[in-house]
This record gives sequence, structure tokens and C-alpha cells, in this order.
Amino acid sequence: MPTIRTAGGLLGSGSTVADTFIMIYEVPTSVSACTATLSICNTNNSPVNVSVAITSNAPYAFTPGDYVFYNMPVEPSGTAGMACGALSPGEKVYVKANLVGVGAQLRGFTTSST
Repeated sequence: MPTIRTAGGLLGSGSTVADTFIMIYEVPTSVSACTATLSICNTNNSPVNVSVAITSNAPYAFTPGDYVFYNMPVEPSGTAGMACGALSPGEKVYVKANLVGVGAQLRGFTTSST
């Protein structure tokens, strides 16, 4: 009988570099199920535009269907959040903002069996 392991908490985090996508998390291929929620925090005194892409494609080869948010405005000292739902093994979560200092955290659960 397979052993099922579940883990939860912080899956990945990072802080943006202006106009550059950063990978927050990649679902390991050993994971059979992953659900996650993404939180964005603008630590700037200016509004920012944030883009989020989820894909299993090669890094930075995004198609329009990969974008969850595209240039979504976030007010100064503001936050935004989204439920990513189920993520598949090999999928990656990328975040970009037009300014530095925008924090991103992905929290959730993973399940694997051996």
C-alpha cells in the first residue's frame, strides 16, 4: 500500500526586480497534487503593475493563456491575492512588477505518494 505524504505552508517566495519575471515556485514532479494561494504585497510608496503567469513551458516563453494577471494595478502599501487552485507537476509560478520591492508568497499544500 502506498504511503501518502502531505505537506503545507510556504511553498515559495520572492521580491521583484523591476520588469523581470521571477520564479516563485515549481511543482516537483514527485508531487501528485498541489493547491496554492498567491499573495502579493506592494512595499512601495507608488502604485505598481503586477503580472502573474503559471506555465509548464520553457522559462519566460509565456503564451496569453499562461497569464493569471497582466499588469494588474496594486496600490501603494497594498496587497492582492489569488487562489491558484490545483497546480500540476512541473508547473511554475512567475511574478513580475514594474518596480522593485514587491513581495510574493505562495502558500499551499502538496501531496505525494511512495
